[in-house]
Amino acid sequence: MGGNHHGYFLPSEGANNVAYCLFSFSSLAKYEHYRREAGVDPECIQLVTQATEQKFILSYERSSFVPFLIELTWLRPCADAPKRLLLAYCCIP
Repeated sequence: MGGNHHGYFLPSEGANNVAYCLFSFSSLAKYEHYRREAGVDPECIQLVTQATEQKFILSYERSSFVPFLIELTWLRPCADAPKRLLLAYCCIP
């Protein structure tokens, strides 16, 4: 549907009831397109319904970040840095 999936992560310290999923998108428009498509995709709808009914996700949050990556020699953003990074995290039992 879009974006680059970077994997699922669990904290090595701190809270033990969260999981993080990272995606990057080349633009906000690409992210918005992904959100629209996911909202009507039968498989996505089924997975969200299953997670809600079985209560293996207690809450779900989204945050969007703009990477701050610097090429130290020129003090400018790296050319290959993703434009946006989506952090989705959920509380798990």
